[in-house]
Amino acid sequence: IMKRPPRKANEVIMSAKRWKSTIIYGLCITAAVIGITAYSHLVLKLSSKIINNMAFYTLVLAQLLNVFNMAERKVSFFNNEIVKNPWVWSAIVISLFITIGAYYIQPVAKALFLTNLSIAQIGWIIVFAFGSLGLSQIFKRFGYTF
Repeated sequence: IMKRPPRKANEVIMSAKRWKSTIIYGLCITAAVIGITAYSHLVLKLSSKIINNMAFYTLVLAQLLNVFNMAERKVSFFNNEIVKNPWVWSAIVISLFITIGAYYIQPVAKALFLTNLSIAQIGWIIVFAFGSLGLSQIFKRFGYTF
């Protein structure tokens, strides 16, 4: 990237295509959060406190996974500059530790209304968060995003 010439001073930072991509990725994350909320309420019949926690963790994980949408569309999802970047992986791991740490730091957990979740509930969080990434990649592969 550093070998590329700089952009022109009058060139916009966010082109229309990039705005469209940002909106689509945001809608995919939103769909994951709304999806887990609806599923937890309508199918799993969970309490509102647990549903809120599942939505929160889905949002966090989906946001972290969103970094993988930044790779160029023309390259393989499993073999690109983002997946190969150790700093990206380090940032994800650190962010996950911070998120998990928030659960164990009682004043933070209390402020965020965090509660115990079962392994099955955590599994659903992972499914919906990765579903957001999968949906984003489908839009990307069909050329709807950058």
